[in-house]
Amino acid sequence: MGGQALPGGLPVSRRHPHLPDGALVVHAGEQALPARPAGRGPGESPGDQVLHSPDPPGGLRPSPRRRRGAGAGQERPPVSGRFLGCREVEAGSRAVLLGLPLDVTGCGRAGVKEGPAAVRQASQFLEEYSLSLRADFRDVAVFDALDLPLPPGNLPGALKAIEDEAGRVLAARLALLALGGEHLVTLPLVRAAAARYPGLRVLQLDAHADLADQYGGEPLTHATVMRRVAEEVGPGRLIQAGIRSGTAEEAAFAEANTLWVDPRTPAGLEETRRALRGHPVYLTVDIDVLDPAFAPGVSCPEPAGWTTGEALAVLSALADLEVVALDLVEVCPPADAGAATAVAAARILRDAGILFFHP
Repeated sequence: MGGQALPGGLPVSRRHPHLPDGALVVHAGEQALPARPAGRGPGESPGDQVLHSPDPPGGLRPSPRRRRGAGAGQERPPVSGRFLGCREVEAGSRAVLLGLPLDVTGCGRAGVKEGPAAVRQASQFLEEYSLSLRADFRDVAVFDALDLPLPPGNLPGALKAIEDEAGRVLAARLALLALGGEHLVTLPLVRAAAARYPGLRVLQLDAHADLADQYGGEPLTHATVMRRVAEEVGPGRLIQAGIRSGTAEEAAFAEANTLWVDPRTPAGLEETRRALRGHPVYLTVDIDVLDPAFAPGVSCPEPAGWTTGEALAVLSALADLEVVALDLVEVCPPADAGAATAVAAARILRDAGILFFHP
């Protein structure tokens, strides 16, 4: 395949549907910082949750350097608390970004309730324009609705609130992007999408199968969420990639009900495309699909994962699928030294928005 070089000699290959020759993939080295120990605050229990983080997580502040915005020489506007390049009003938007700071059922490191705020803050260090995709996230016209208020101490109520709001967004013919929070938020989001789009398929990028029938005696947790999703959409309609952790019970359920693929390989990519092509698709990205070297700030780190570049390349290769909604979950800021995970998550979310929802 023909290519070109960016400054510094980085190779670029075209394979994007919005370009004559397809999308662009940049192959470059990446660095990550080691994780610091995580812990709960005084008196905080696993069931505690907050709806907003009062201070920017990870000590991040927007860059003071001048950058090109709408015109040459313009400074980046002040941080609004919204994700990079997002709109402040829903009218005229094509998509809605919704923060879901749920952190109730997790069994690992606490703090994913701070994920939406951390990813929004980290996004300010990116450009709205993607050099690799040759497209601008602002052109997607995403309204950032900030965080959805969730009733404290009421898990059923929180899940219903998420499903109701997702249903409202999708009924308005808007695309939906969601930021968790724990992975359980995917269940009500999928329910809303399945009600709107018959024949829905789900693509899960994750280190963990999340197919347990119960965890700690509970059927609704971040370790059981994809079992409930598989039951919701039906056998063969959940496609799982990046999985490298699970029990014998989960493996047996997967063999009969889901499809495990590795879309980083040509054969695995084609298998993934065959399973999803021609159907509406819900995409869920658990950030721990990345190796801890690239995403240390997660609740349950699992070695031998993907690189950030591999995740971006997989999404680029699937850009012509009919993705109707997506989420990105499980960023854990208290364990995220240098905000490396939040920045990776922001990059994945920006690129996914361009790839799947750019006009």
